[in-house]
Amino acid sequence: MKSVFSSIVLILSITSMALFLAGPLLAYFRILPSQAGFGLFAIGCLLGLLTGLIGVVMLMRSGPMPGGVIAILGGLPALFLIYSLVGARGKPMINDVATDTAMPPLFSHAQTLSENADRNFDFPKGNAELIKDAYGDLEPLGLNQSVDDVFGSLTDYIRSQDGWELTYSKVGDSESIIEGTSSSGLFRFVDDFVVRITGVDSGGCVVDIRSKSRDGKGDFGVNAERIRTIIRHLKG
Repeated sequence: MKSVFSSIVLILSITSMALFLAGPLLAYFRILPSQAGFGLFAIGCLLGLLTGLIGVVMLMRSGPMPGGVIAILGGLPALFLIYSLVGARGKPMINDVATDTAMPPLFSHAQTLSENADRNFDFPKGNAELIKDAYGDLEPLGLNQSVDDVFGSLTDYIRSQDGWELTYSKVGDSESIIEGTSSSGLFRFVDDFVVRITGVDSGGCVVDIRSKSRDGKGDFGVNAERIRTIIRHLKG
């Protein structure tokens, strides 16, 4: 009976490692959608946590075989899960972040894309307080540069970034809009972002940025960090 249990746990630990590796690979090569690949990955991590704990107990009671093997196979996905959860601590469960939460930039082009046909691009009102509490550094950016200068600099920057794509741009007399997408390197998750550049009487401009994930309810802080990346570039 004991050997049967050990065999089952060993098989489950191997399965956890297989899912842990297969999920990202299948998503990366677009064999599976991003969400499906991440789902396999998450199951592998959770299964690894369970089998890893069992493996540690078996290792303490019965020695390195098969407890040590099970602990290692299950432990690696489990450690990644724990690392991710620690990294996400303090980050709200939202996937739509903006510097101006009262009048966030609107996605005009992104909503017309076929892949976004069933997605809601309305900014959730409840996000405002969460953004203020978690990402208090994000706010409209005032610059002593013209709308045209900022527009040109930012479009060039977006085109130069790996995984980013400039999808739409519109130059106006007092306000210009830039839209783009960013694709994650591993799971190929796609986020949409929009930048609004508004001229002011002094000759400078105010820049507002919004970044939204297409999938999932939480973003592990990715959208806020993307906004910070754009702000750092504009500040030079």
